[in-house]
Amino acid sequence: MYEFKVASFTIANVYAWKHVCVSISDPCTATDQIITPVDPEPLVLEYIKHNGVQMMLDEDAVEDLFQYNNSKRCLAIEYEIYSADGSVIDSEDDLFSVLLLGQRDNFSISLDTDSAPQDGTVVELSYPFKIKAINAGGAFGWKDVEFKIIICGYETLDAATLATQDYTVFIVNAEFAEAENKLLSDFYTTNDTDCPAISYTTLISFGRDGEVIPSQQQSFNFKIYQNLTSIYLQLYPQTQGIYYFFVKGESVTNQPAYKYFNLSIECGEISQTLTLVDNEVQVLDALKNEGRVTLMNSQLVQALFDREEPTRCPIETY
Repeated sequence: MYEFKVASFTIANVYAWKHVCVSISDPCTATDQIITPVDPEPLVLEYIKHNGVQMMLDEDAVEDLFQYNNSKRCLAIEYEIYSADGSVIDSEDDLFSVLLLGQRDNFSISLDTDSAPQDGTVVELSYPFKIKAINAGGAFGWKDVEFKIIICGYETLDAATLATQDYTVFIVNAEFAEAENKLLSDFYTTNDTDCPAISYTTLISFGRDGEVIPSQQQSFNFKIYQNLTSIYLQLYPQTQGIYYFFVKGESVTNQPAYKYFNLSIECGEISQTLTLVDNEVQVLDALKNEGRVTLMNSQLVQALFDREEPTRCPIETY
């Protein structure tokens, strides 16, 4: 709409004014404007959990996501939110509540960063969606956007106690050793219940020189064991000895904590089945008047007997 006045003059400079209004019709159509995103790549924005409602895009930021083949006319007048596949978001959809669509009264877009408790395996919650820019003539363009709520990554893990955890187990059967399972989650704490320790590794040492894992022989006696519901430190007495080791607990974002263990494996009363090498009487000769002499040393005495497991629980008394 343009408004102006026209003056008419006589030769004597007598004049009169005419007020004129001119309206130029330029209706927008769906074909005379092309709306595209300024950046064709998805816009990804993230916020840390439990920070209430956050405005992620104000109205100006939403408008700035789009560009036009003609920036002087028929710009977008509506910005609607759709699911990532372009379908309408209904009230039962998570996006409806997370983006507070029921409360949206302008073009800005907010995110509710409060989330339900997580099981420790979730690093972030992702909410992809589309913004549809529409002008008066029905021309439209799409912009892909993804909001993320950061669940884990700021947690701190610790050993539940600083003291060394001592265990003593016994070899009581040469054929079927009895395993003891210790629930590993009991040994660690976290400042974020959404992000506890969920994976574990046995180590002999760690530090500037890196991590040293147990040898295969050592792993016969202690290892990580997982069933359908839990993860355990399994103590499986195979070889007599004392074993010092760590168990590293890690969260889903690899935040670590270390627990020190001291495992003593001893021989039980029925840890071996002993048999004679032969049933013949062992005859030993000694010359008279030689004083006290050793007729059999420990190695020879051991050789008189067969042990079911030669590498385990040697004969200690005779």
